[in-house]
Amino acid sequence: MRPNERWIWLGDTRLAADVGVDIFRAYPGCWFISYGDEAFGPFDDRSILRAARMACTPCIDGCELGPSQLGVRGLSPRRPFRRERSWQALAETDLPPSVTAYDHDALEPIKGCCTTFDAMPDVAWGNQSGWQTYLDDEPGRGGLLRSAWNAHPVGSLVFASKMPSEWLVVVDLP
Repeated sequence: MRPNERWIWLGDTRLAADVGVDIFRAYPGCWFISYGDEAFGPFDDRSILRAARMACTPCIDGCELGPSQLGVRGLSPRRPFRRERSWQALAETDLPPSVTAYDHDALEPIKGCCTTFDAMPDVAWGNQSGWQTYLDDEPGRGGLLRSAWNAHPVGSLVFASKMPSEWLVVVDLP
């Protein structure tokens, strides 16, 4: 699963430490996630927080009626885990913000075998101080997620073109 892919999430994101997910910075701009004897990545600074949250969120395992599995099973690329001595383990709160861009196709409703999940997130639109430069560079509007959407937590920053069906950018903050 890619960071900008819509998925069927079945629960709230859990803390990485609570589900056995570890996050490592191999060197500046290169991150890996480990779970058991597997490593996932590399991820860059703009996607590691998103990938960590996806890894720690329950998702479908065949049918959305259950049972679920952790999203870490859908991450790729995967390889056997071998931690290098220089890798630094970090907590989710120490990760840089993630920026996820969705195009029109990614905003279509997604279908499971038993139900359909809504496309557009519930956003409280308004001016987001501190991100005005982004809004100036990319014409549109900004807001905050009112409820979790596609494993993005409540309160994530959202930016959209004047026509939100065109594209949407969600910024996850630690």
